[in-house]
Amino acid sequence: SSAGVISALKTGDIDLGFEYIGPVYASISSGFLKPLAIAAPERNPNLPNVPTAAENGLSNYEVSSWNAVFVKSGTPKAIVQRLQKEYAEAMNNKEVIAGLKNIYAEPMNLDTQATQQLLISDVQKWSTVIQNSKIMNK
Repeated sequence: SSAGVISALKTGDIDLGFEYIGPVYASISSGFLKPLAIAAPERNPNLPNVPTAAENGLSNYEVSSWNAVFVKSGTPKAIVQRLQKEYAEAMNNKEVIAGLKNIYAEPMNLDTQATQQLLISDVQKWSTVIQNSKIMNK
């Protein structure tokens, strides 16, 4: 958990942690934690002075987190379209955008096809990582 990582760093139980920006931002801002790299293709606008992993010499190292809204298969197309419309409006709402940025998240507005492609891509990526690391064989 984020709290566990932060606690372990603060007590010295671990020397290095991997975490999303939101939970550790206050500790970074206070100077308690020093970020070494962002695991994304571009620098994060909330931490513009923190280089990417690639800038630090670790190419092809990208880890991202995203959320999506799903409905049960077979949901009527009209309902899906209405939900997509409402979601798109929310993701373009200045208050929603500000709220997301307040927790150091970036709004995404993907349609059904793009969301499916992102999901398939992540499943393939992490399946390969799991297979190559052999963590499921232990």
